[in-house]
Amino acid sequence: MRVNNNYIEEVFEEVQFKGDINDFFNDFSPNGKYKFLFEGFVYRGERSDQFKLLLPSSLRRNNSEKIANFSGNYESGVYSIMNIQTYEYDALLKFYELGNKKGIPLPVSNILSELNYFGLPFSRAEYIIGDKWLPEDLFEISALAQHYGVPTRLIDWSHSFYTAMYFAVSGYLKARDFSIENIVIYALNVKEVRWAIHNFDMMANDQKTDKFPLRFITPQNYLNENATRQTGLLTTWVEDSKKSSYSRGFKEAVLYFSECYDLESYSFEKMLLHHLQDKKITALRGAGTEDPLLLFKFKIPSTIILSLYDYLIKMGYGADNLFDGYEGIIQRLQDDTNYAIYKKFNSV
Repeated sequence: MRVNNNYIEEVFEEVQFKGDINDFFNDFSPNGKYKFLFEGFVYRGERSDQFKLLLPSSLRRNNSEKIANFSGNYESGVYSIMNIQTYEYDALLKFYELGNKKGIPLPVSNILSELNYFGLPFSRAEYIIGDKWLPEDLFEISALAQHYGVPTRLIDWSHSFYTAMYFAVSGYLKARDFSIENIVIYALNVKEVRWAIHNFDMMANDQKTDKFPLRFITPQNYLNENATRQTGLLTTWVEDSKKSSYSRGFKEAVLYFSECYDLESYSFEKMLLHHLQDKKITALRGAGTEDPLLLFKFKIPSTIILSLYDYLIKMGYGADNLFDGYEGIIQRLQDDTNYAIYKKFNSV
């Protein structure tokens, strides 16, 4: 999956913020240097810039044991795209089965309803699932499962810049790895990306070809109060299912298996750049306030973490407001404890 470097510069920009807390809020405000971010963008916070790429939770290698265990495959094998799809399928099916037995409200999924009845393994369920992963029928149940800790193919975003900042700051404090130099805020120009995809999909429909594979999912908030509080949006890429390679020639099979093990190629930014270039979709030019790019990665120094947390709490973006009920209260107490530990560490 190769992307022309000139094309990358037209679509994506990585920015290292340099300055103090006052500079930060001057720049990142509706009237500041990055004022264009506050209209038509969604955001995601990451606790560390050590995560070089934006990968969904099920494709992160540090989650390999977790997703395997959730699926019931306690002795996980090689971590490849083929195996991960199996784990994702099994974990979602188990989540659905247990929730359904308890009479808990669940999103409608014709696929899981039928598979729950037949009890088919992933390798024999292709005629029900189809040849694409993740199928749209599983979007809502995946969104719900992810919000409760199941690793999935989805990536969480927020319509609120400050909500994304909370998750980056809270994650940093929770990790207690004070060697981390930067937290990260991703900003996706969702308005422009959706418009470009819409135009491409109209042409694809006329030509009877595949649509652009990026999907935006607005979760059913009545099933998840946290999603409502966090103004969430999710994205996923719908790709060919990696079930087998028996029908392929030798060279095709070698390429196929190399793709299965190259998990980094499935990162959001690489997939976006690859598909925009491959489908010859022209992105906006320039990074000025009148003409922003499609995706930004802002690296924010950990030296201003304490001031960021203070600000978020005062502005009502603490865990007690972003999570429902007792969960929010307990998370706020944990965040405050982590804040106190980091503050003590910095005073030494």
